[in-house]
Order: sequence, then C-alpha cells, then structure tokens
Amino acid sequence: MFSKNHPIILFLDRSGFSVFQDTMADIAKFNFTPDIVANLDVVNKEQFSTLITTFIQINKIVPSSLALVLSDNIIYEKDIQALNSETQENIDKEHKEEIQEFLEDIPFEEVLAKVIKIGVPRIVAVNKDLVMTIADVFVNKGSVLEAIIPSFMYGPNVNFAAGLTQNNIQAILERSEILKTGNLLTDQQRITSVQGLETEQKEKEKKPQNLRLYILVGIFVTLLVILAVVYLNLGA
Repeated sequence: MFSKNHPIILFLDRSGFSVFQDTMADIAKFNFTPDIVANLDVVNKEQFSTLITTFIQINKIVPSSLALVLSDNIIYEKDIQALNSETQENIDKEHKEEIQEFLEDIPFEEVLAKVIKIGVPRIVAVNKDLVMTIADVFVNKGSVLEAIIPSFMYGPNVNFAAGLTQNNIQAILERSEILKTGNLLTDQQRITSVQGLETEQKEKEKKPQNLRLYILVGIFVTLLVILAVVYLNLGA
C-alpha cells in the first residue's frame, strides 16, 4: 500500500518511461535516445540522471511514494515448473543451479531478480542499472521507492500495450496488495532518500525528548499545586 499521498506511478518500457501523479495535468513521457539508453543499457548515467532531474522539475512532480511498473518487453522471465510455490522458500540445489544459469544468460552486468509466487513460480529479472538509475533520481528528490513490479502481476485483463492509461492506473491504485507480492526489491523495504532517513531518525529521537518534557511539566505543575496548598494552609 502506498505510504504517502499523491503516489507516483512510473511505467518503464523499451522506448522510455511514463509517469502519472494526480497533481499533474496529464501523463508525462520521457523518451530514451541512443546516447543515453541503448538496448536497455545505460550509456551515459550522468547525463541520464540530469535529464530525469530536469524532467521531474518541468513536470512539477511532487515527492511521494513511487511504484515502478515494468513492461513485459524489458524483463526476462522463466517459469520454474517443478518448484512447488508452497516450498519455494527452501529452493533445492537443482533449482538454484537452474536459476543461476538463467540469470547468467541475461546480457547485463547486474540484474534485479526474484522468484515470484504466481501460479507456477516464476523467476523474473531486469537490468538493475537501468531501473535503479531512474529510481535513484526520484529518491534523491525526496520520493520513496515502494516497489518495482512486473506488469504481468496485474493479469491479462489489465493491458499495458499502450503504456499508462487511465484503466491500468486505476488498477495499480486499487490493487495495492500487488506492491508487496510482486515486489522485485529483494529486501521488501522501501527505499528512501538520505533526507528522508534523517527526518525519520529525528522523529524517533524527538519522541523520547517530548516524553521527558511532558513528565517534567507534569512534575512542575504538581509542585506548584502542592506549594499553593501549603501556602493557603499557612495563611489560614
């Protein structure tokens, strides 16, 4: 479930990515060019990050929860036929070797991959450099990366062939449980910016301080009451 208001939905395919946020007048599109992304490989990371930063500023995208949805045409996937979904937490040596061979055949230096429980368990992988370069820019601008999700998780009735549409945006917003079950983030944790982590830490530190302040104020008020009672008794 999205943790913030005005969540951001980013749909990534081979041609670029589209972004929806309810604060925007329309869906914004970022198109890849061969000098920044070629065959799903990041060619110039610094320039790519700068362009995404400009894209965020031009479209006035507000920092919020971010769900990054992956098109079928950028992921690598394979069903693991003999693996029981109920016992996949303890994947045996044979299946581990099968998964490892599959991942080694993917033509990227580093991949983001996970076995997903959906009917027949399926290993899904994507170029980590591409996905995280995009996500990192949004995180550095204050957003929280909630999930990275393959679009097939929303089923055959939700069509992403035309990119982001009002229909599939509604499906993503309504079916928030998929943010957990289909999440490729291996630690299943939100990724927040440094500023966000510092804010959370300050909030944690502030709570004990506030509690001590309330206790001291209570003690002070109690002493005043006692002093007033003593004074009135002496006067009488």
